[in-house]
Amino acid sequence: MSDNNNPQIKYDVFVSFRGKDIRDGFLSHLTRAFHTKQINAFVDDKLEKGEEIWPSLVAAIERSAISLIIFSPDYASSHWCLKEIAKIIECQEKYGRTVIPVFYKVTPTDVRHQSGRYQKAFAEHATKHETELQLWKRALDKSASFSGMESTKYQLDKSVKVGDLKSLLKDNENDNSVAFELKRLEDKALITISKDNIVCMHDSLQEMGWEIVRQESIDDPGSRSRLWDPNDIYEALLSKAIRSIQLPLTPIKKQKLSAHQIFAMLRRAKFVEIFGTRANLPTSERRFRADGVKFMGTELRFLFWENYPLRSLPESLNAEKLVILIMNEGKLENLWDGVKNVVNLKKLDLSWSRMLKELPDLSRAKNLEELNVRGCVMLACVHSSIFSLRKLERLDLANCTSLTVLASNSHLLSLRYLNLICCDNLKKFSVISENLKELNFGGTKLKALPSSFGDQPKLESLCISETGIERLPSLNNLGQLLKENKKLVLFSDSVMLDERAIGFNAKINIMKFANQHLSAPNHNPVKNYGYRDAYTRSDRCVYMYPGNSFPEWLEYSTGKDCITIDLSSAPPSPELGFIFSFILDMSSITTNLQYPMINNLQCRITTFDGEDGGKSDSFRMPIPYGNLYVGSNYVCMIIYDQTCSEFLNTRAKNQTKFKIQVTMVHPSKNPHTTILIQQMLKRFGVSPISTSAYEAFIGQIELGDSKSEFH
Repeated sequence: MSDNNNPQIKYDVFVSFRGKDIRDGFLSHLTRAFHTKQINAFVDDKLEKGEEIWPSLVAAIERSAISLIIFSPDYASSHWCLKEIAKIIECQEKYGRTVIPVFYKVTPTDVRHQSGRYQKAFAEHATKHETELQLWKRALDKSASFSGMESTKYQLDKSVKVGDLKSLLKDNENDNSVAFELKRLEDKALITISKDNIVCMHDSLQEMGWEIVRQESIDDPGSRSRLWDPNDIYEALLSKAIRSIQLPLTPIKKQKLSAHQIFAMLRRAKFVEIFGTRANLPTSERRFRADGVKFMGTELRFLFWENYPLRSLPESLNAEKLVILIMNEGKLENLWDGVKNVVNLKKLDLSWSRMLKELPDLSRAKNLEELNVRGCVMLACVHSSIFSLRKLERLDLANCTSLTVLASNSHLLSLRYLNLICCDNLKKFSVISENLKELNFGGTKLKALPSSFGDQPKLESLCISETGIERLPSLNNLGQLLKENKKLVLFSDSVMLDERAIGFNAKINIMKFANQHLSAPNHNPVKNYGYRDAYTRSDRCVYMYPGNSFPEWLEYSTGKDCITIDLSSAPPSPELGFIFSFILDMSSITTNLQYPMINNLQCRITTFDGEDGGKSDSFRMPIPYGNLYVGSNYVCMIIYDQTCSEFLNTRAKNQTKFKIQVTMVHPSKNPHTTILIQQMLKRFGVSPISTSAYEAFIGQIELGDSKSEFH
C-alpha cells in the first residue's frame, strides 16, 4: 500500500550488501554497469565523513525506487544488514517500493528459513538483539519470496547485464521509478508530456535509439534486436529462415517486393500476417506485383493477408497444415481452383472481398468451424460442399447482395449461427440445423419460410425485420423460448400486427416469463435522476403493442395528463413498485414530424406535493423499442421500471398524497431542447403495489379472459 507522505525519489537503486569481497567483485561489475546505463545507485561509500551512518542509510532507503539486496553467505552476520533489510521491507509495504533479491552463493531457502550459515549468525545475534530477531526473520522470509536472481543461474562474477535485473520488474501502479525517470527526461528536454499524459519523444532521442540498435550489427540487420526500416526487413527476409512474420504494407525504397518473392521468403513460415492500406497507396507505391507466384512452404498454420493483390492463391499452395486463413478486402475472385486438402482448416474469413465471385470446393475442410464471407457483394451462390461440413458452427453471409438462394436438403448438424442480414436479393431460403441458435434474415426479400423451419429446437434469436414475411411457421419450442427469455421480445416495425395477433395469455406470459427476476423488486436510493443515457433493459419490464385496449384493473387512470396518488390507506410497505400503462395516439402528430415514424420517445414523469401543486421533481424514462408509426395507436405497459420506482419511492416516503404528471417528449437534434408532443397521450394509468405482493399481483392479471381484462 502507498502512503500520502511518500518520500520523494532521489535514487534509482539502493544496494544492500555485506563484505569487501562483494564490493570488490560482483558489486564492482554492477556499479560499472549502473554508470554505463546512467542509473543513479546508492552504495554506502557515498556517505560523507562525519555523518551518522544509520540515519543516512534510512533516508537513502526511503528515497530509493528500488532496493537491490545481495544475499551472500556472510550477509546475516551483520546486524546492520539485518536492520537495513527490515527497513527495506517496511518501505516496500508502506510506500510500494520495489525489492529485488540477488542470491550470491546462497539459496532462497537458506535466506527464507535461516539455514546454513544464516542459522549460525542468528544464534550469535540472539544474545544481544533478542527483541529484533522476529522482525529480521520476517524481513528475510518476505524478501526471499520476491522474484530475483540466483548465482547458480547467472555467471555473476564475470558479467552483469542490467537488462537481466530490469526484466525482473513487473508493471506496478505503485512503481514511482517510472514517474521519476519520465520527469528526469522531461527536464532534459528529451521528451514532452502533454496535459493528457501523452509522452512525445524528441526526434534526436528517437534517432539516437535507432543508431544504437543499428550498431548492434551494422552489416546484418537480421541480427539486431529490432527492425523498423522496410529495407532492413527486406534484407532480413532474404537471409533468414523466417518462422513468424508480421509485415506492414509500407513503401520500400530499394526493392519492389513481388508476391513471388514474398512466398519464396516464407518457405518455412508458420505464422504470417501482412497488412496495410494498399488501396490508399498510389500505383507507384504498390509494392506487391502479381507475377510468377509459384511456391509457398508446407509449414503454414496461420495466414492473414489484408488487401491481397492477386485473383487467387497460388496453385502450388500446400495448405494441409493451415488452421486459420484470413484474407480481407483484397482482389480475390476465387480462393483457389479445384480441391485443396485443408483438413486442419478451422476458420476461413474472406470478408469484404468485393470481387469474390465463388467459393471453392471445401469438401475436405472436415474441421472447418467458421466461414465468414460478409460483404462479398459479387458472390452469387455458395458451393454445395459447405452443406456437408459436419463441424461448421458459424456462417456469416451478411451483405452478400448478389446472393439469391441459400437452400440445401442436407442438415448442417453443428450450425449454430447464421447471418443473412442485408442480403437484399435473397428470395429463397431452406437450410436446417437442429442446433441453430441465432438466425438473422433482416433486410432480405424473403416472403415466406419453409414449413420445415419450425423444427429448430434450440433456436434462441430470430430476426425478420424489414422482410416481406407475413406469417411465421409454427415454432415447436416457442413457448420454451419465451419462457427463458429474460431480456426482450421485440416485433418492431411489424405494422400488420395488432393486439389480436398475440393472444391475451401470451401477452401476460411474455410479461411474466421475461421478468421472473423482478417478482420482488429491489430499490436503491438514487439522488440524481434525470434522463439516464445508460438506461438498460435489464432493470425494467416493458410491453408495447399496437392497439387501443386499456387495462381497467389499474388503480388510478385518467384521460388527462395528471393523476393524484393517495397512499394514506395503503398497507405499510418498506418499498413500492409502480405499474404504468399508456395509450399513445400517433394520428395527431403528422404535421410535427418530418418522417412517418419516430423513435427515441421519452416519458417525462413529474411529481408535485399535494393536489394543488407545490414543490416538483421530475425525470425522463425512454419508451422502447424501435419505430412508432404515425397514424397508429400503441399500448405501452411498464410492468416494472427500477429507476421509476426508486424515484416515486423517494416521493412516497415524504408525502402520502402527491400528483403525477406525464408528458411525452421527443428529443430534437439540439440536445438542449425537446419537441413537446403531449397530444399523443390519449390515456394513462398507474397502480402502486408493495414488493411483497408483486408476484401475486402479476399472477392475478392472468385470471379472466381478454374481454374482461382488456377493454
